[in-house]
Amino acid sequence: MLRQIFQFFFFVLCYISFGQQPATIQLTERDGLPDVEFYSLLEDYKHYIWLASNKGLHRYNGRSFKHFKHVDQKGNAVFGIKQDHLNRVWCNNISGQFFYVEDNKLNLFIDLGKTLNGELSEFIVTENELIIFPGKSNIRVDLTSRQVINKPSENVFFGAIEDARNGYLFTKGNFIIKADTNLITIDSLKIDVFDN
Repeated sequence: MLRQIFQFFFFVLCYISFGQQPATIQLTERDGLPDVEFYSLLEDYKHYIWLASNKGLHRYNGRSFKHFKHVDQKGNAVFGIKQDHLNRVWCNNISGQFFYVEDNKLNLFIDLGKTLNGELSEFIVTENELIIFPGKSNIRVDLTSRQVINKPSENVFFGAIEDARNGYLFTKGNFIIKADTNLITIDSLKIDVFDN
């Protein structure tokens, strides 16, 4: 009898343990997909899917796409979708413009075209600043006053800077750096580079 009870629970557990397959859909231009080339995507806190593409910034609500454009936007292509602590969605373009979406409208935060000179730069948005990483420096812009502060930096960023729990991850020389929200190094991991 005990063996039969064990077998019953074993089969019930086996049955329950087969997890549900994730829901997937495939969208095409016939379904309203606004482009075929996307540079980044983000799922926001409301579970909307944001797409940065050659044709601009788009939000997908599960049924349809909404296109966001600003009257002073130079070109259509946008990159680097991020969400800030106020749940605003940010993006930038190769012309050095930085935008955010608030109240269902794309707003131009700042145009750094002359400073960035066509360089598409990585950026992060903290509680107080927009921090942009062109080349060997970083540019900090106060979110309230929009005052630009160029700070020389010893940091050389190769590739993306990524949000990590309570800070950021980035590369500097032969190291992967974990930094706090002020970009002060907390920990590092040396990477051995092998030349062929």
